[in-house]
Amino acid sequence: SRVLLFAEVGRLDIRSSNPLWAIDAKGHGQALRTPAQIIAADKGFLLNGVRRQTQHLTLHGGGQGLTLTFPRPTRKSKGAAVLSGDSGAEVSVSGLIHLVRKDKGFLVINQVDMEEYVKGVVPAEVSSAWHPEMLKAQAVAARTYALSQQKLSATREYDVAATVQDQVYHGKQGVDAAILRAVEETRGLVVTFQDAPIYAAFSSTAAGLTEDATNVWSKEYPYLKGVECPFDLMSP
Repeated sequence: SRVLLFAEVGRLDIRSSNPLWAIDAKGHGQALRTPAQIIAADKGFLLNGVRRQTQHLTLHGGGQGLTLTFPRPTRKSKGAAVLSGDSGAEVSVSGLIHLVRKDKGFLVINQVDMEEYVKGVVPAEVSSAWHPEMLKAQAVAARTYALSQQKLSATREYDVAATVQDQVYHGKQGVDAAILRAVEETRGLVVTFQDAPIYAAFSSTAAGLTEDATNVWSKEYPYLKGVECPFDLMSP
């Protein structure tokens, strides 16, 4: 899954316990000293102060993953946080990082195994202390939603954003034994309709009654019909 972590980034610091490799759009690679500093510059990037004229970079640090430090988010744009100012947000992820130059900055996209992605979504959306069956249901919903978005994202650089625009994703943060168990016990399981993953929308609270999808998105989903949901009538 390709997860948009941040957009319009001007600077990114990245570190790895293994050697860090940066590969440009033509397949040319180089080793980077870590922590590495990457800055948007002209039509390319500055990698630890050295200019690279490329619109795309792929970063990987072996099997131990990468830790990214961003400037602090200041506002929202197109569903992803826009970053500026002093050092702030930090996220640790597995998989690869793709940087794509856009306007004055760049997109930061985490290409990650689907099951690893689901592990990063479940504790960001619910509490790992909740019932194990609920955690498994959330894992199935998160996996199904991501697959449904993959089918729609062929023309863009990413499948899902790491915010409430799609599903909140915090990489390795909050992944504990309960989360690992829920994801592993549902590995590969999705909900389908007519042999395709459903649009597995979910919300925190329905206040007693869920809504027909057509009244929300002006699009008919036969499997998203309003139902009674009395459990959360007592939600604050």
